[in-house]
Amino acid sequence: MEDQDGYTALEQWRKRGAAGSPPSSPGAAVGSGFPEPRGVPTTAPPHRPRCLLGALTAALALSLVLCVSWWVAERAQPEATSGWGNTSLGPPCASLDGTFRELRRILCPPREAEGCRLCPVGWMLGSTKCYWVSERMNLWHGSREDCGDRGAVMAMPWDKDELDSLNETLRKPTRHFWIGLSVPAPGMGWTWVNGSRPDWSRFPQDLGEGPGACGALKGDRIDPRACDTGLQWICQTESARI
Repeated sequence: MEDQDGYTALEQWRKRGAAGSPPSSPGAAVGSGFPEPRGVPTTAPPHRPRCLLGALTAALALSLVLCVSWWVAERAQPEATSGWGNTSLGPPCASLDGTFRELRRILCPPREAEGCRLCPVGWMLGSTKCYWVSERMNLWHGSREDCGDRGAVMAMPWDKDELDSLNETLRKPTRHFWIGLSVPAPGMGWTWVNGSRPDWSRFPQDLGEGPGACGALKGDRIDPRACDTGLQWICQTESARI
């Protein structure tokens, strides 16, 4: 009888425990009664220097806008009521110097105090100029238009030193590349795309004066080629110093 009563009490206790227990979660371990430990949250990857560069560039642009706005407002006021004549450009411009210092620290190691020169993304720095090299081919005039669309001009190596520098920047290519030199019309002679004439005393070669010819760079020399030939081309623009 005692055994029967004990069994009945045990059965009632088991049923009450089952009714009051919380439902198992989908991630609970089978037979354990405990949920599996949740995964440890992954740590977000560290910000890349590019993110910091973007923030600094935005801060620089904002500081420049504020500085120019303050300067214009000061000029619009009468001299007696404005701060005109003060050599300081005021608080809006005070952060510009700090922004430039931070840009030099990140982009110009190890001699950040001397600053450095920067080029647009995808361009190569050579001395004080930036160069862009096409991957496809085009006629000379089409190449000139493409450089103009990029806000640049075709490459114009002024002398042998600059020609050698461009050659080194391009890692001594063995192919021909269009540059900004041509004979626009009979009797005009070789002319750079900016309208100036080459100083041939700076180049140890003679291209002749054939009309309809355009200049192509190959290695450390310039060769005359027919302008309707399909070649790769080189654009140039000024680098930005910070």
